[in-house]
Amino acid sequence: MNTFNWPPTVGTVILMTAFIALVCFCLPTATHGATVSESNAINAEQAWKIVKTDLLKDQALKDQALKDKAAYISIELLKADDTIKSWEKVYTVPATFQRCWLIFLDDQYGANWQHKCRYIFVDADSGKYVVVESLTPPDSMEGMKQIFPKQ
Repeated sequence: MNTFNWPPTVGTVILMTAFIALVCFCLPTATHGATVSESNAINAEQAWKIVKTDLLKDQALKDQALKDKAAYISIELLKADDTIKSWEKVYTVPATFQRCWLIFLDDQYGANWQHKCRYIFVDADSGKYVVVESLTPPDSMEGMKQIFPKQ
């Protein structure tokens, strides 16, 4: 007994056409959805808020925690494996962060270098961050803007 019928019935043609249309029209929509999520990336202000809220939460008073500090943020997003050169070292954006903000936190603003400072990489997609302790600033502050204290 042979159950394969050719030519196909009208019902089979309609089902196959519907399936092909579904595949053709839904796949581009799924790709578009991924693009939309990119527009939901964390902006510079949100990255600074994450750092202030999470990183400084263990310090008794947040206003006091920022006393004598200055913070700078990259003007543009950095990409995985980009490098930032300081006086002593070269720092690399974590490979797991496809796009991130760099926040440079000077812990003793106004003091002569070398003193405690931090390079904070904030992932623009997840809000996770990596803190790298240092004693020297970036070689160049071009591409950075001061976000604290406000000027």
